[in-house]
Amino acid sequence: PPPAFGVVSTVPPRPEFGGNMDLKLLTTGASLQLPVNVAGALFSAGDGHAVQGDGEVCTTAVETGLLAKLRFTILPGKRLKSPRALTPTHIVSIGLSENLDEAQKLAMKDLLNWLNDADVAGYSTSESYRLASVAADMAVTQVVNQVKGVHLSFPRSLLPRESSLYAAPPDRKSRGGSTRTEL
Repeated sequence: PPPAFGVVSTVPPRPEFGGNMDLKLLTTGASLQLPVNVAGALFSAGDGHAVQGDGEVCTTAVETGLLAKLRFTILPGKRLKSPRALTPTHIVSIGLSENLDEAQKLAMKDLLNWLNDADVAGYSTSESYRLASVAADMAVTQVVNQVKGVHLSFPRSLLPRESSLYAAPPDRKSRGGSTRTEL
């Protein structure tokens, strides 16, 4: 967290640094991007879940110990306002707030900013809104831990092929015919 925050609890997640985000998409193969506010920042992980639904609703999932191999990369020039995630198939914006409506707005604003970024897609704001409306999946991340979370998942296969985050759609075997839809 920024030094001005002083000592902070690890229980509620915060957009400024992440924290206890109960996002079930953070599994093997996923990447988490966190804002870094100070030189020499530290990292901690915990609260492992063997199973959890979207919207952790009663302060517990199937809790378990963690055994993880983590790699850290500093992205020079990136100034994130909130955490973001990448899965093998989706970019994921995360909104965190004590108010669920505000969390949704923050997640949508971040997804639009991501899609506006020339290195990602370079879409206009109106193009980003239209694409998000038809292709982004919104879900409640959590309603516990004092802070509500909402995430939007957008398919990487819908990003321009020249995008640094493009990922081809999964290969699906045809069952006697084929269809292909492109936006």
